[in-house]
Amino acid sequence: MTPNIVQPVPRAPRLRRSIAGAGVLAAGAVLVSACSVPQVASMSKDVSTHAAAKPRARATTTPSPSATSSPSSAASTAASTANAAVATTSATPVPRGDLVFGSLTHKLNAGDRTLVVNYWTSDNPYKVSASSPMTLQLAAHLEGGNVFSKAEVSHFTATFDDGTTAATVRDDKGDFALTQPFSYSTAFTLRPTVTTATLATVTVEFDLLIETQPGSGDFYRQTVLDTLHIAFQASGNSGSQS
Repeated sequence: MTPNIVQPVPRAPRLRRSIAGAGVLAAGAVLVSACSVPQVASMSKDVSTHAAAKPRARATTTPSPSATSSPSSAASTAASTANAAVATTSATPVPRGDLVFGSLTHKLNAGDRTLVVNYWTSDNPYKVSASSPMTLQLAAHLEGGNVFSKAEVSHFTATFDDGTTAATVRDDKGDFALTQPFSYSTAFTLRPTVTTATLATVTVEFDLLIETQPGSGDFYRQTVLDTLHIAFQASGNSGSQS
């Protein structure tokens, strides 16, 4: 019996075709790589060359109009400031003293009581001057304390000082009842001794005698001082003190 012998099929041509195909693919890959790499390098070169050739922009600062001043604008600013100062000065009212409204009340301590002094004038406080003096009136009374204890004004003085001369314009001595409901009243004229006087001071002094106990007949003295400022207009005629 003759055995079957299988003859091997030759595969060399297919192997060669595979190797040849692989070689073609490798050559194609090399060709693609060779074509793409120079292009990328060329682009990078173009970019770097363009960046080097183009100068960098530098930031510049232009002064704003408000930061600079011309001689004309400075002069205008100075003129505006001067005008504002003049307007402020002219708008400031001139001091007219304590009797600007024609009357005034002061409450002063007098031991355990309060001495209430009312000042007033019938003259226009805006027109009084050395040639048109002011007549000042006052009335004083006590409040608080023991209303049954007697109280008296034993001495009252008023001094007028116009900044140049000080003179006594009222000097009352006696026993003037001040027990409630009585009060002490007086009046005197204020006339500056110089025409340039614009502000004067009136100083008043009350010497009080107050009974220690109702009906005891014993008294203690209490002195009360007060100050009043009077404004005058300068006038062309000098006056005399009275």
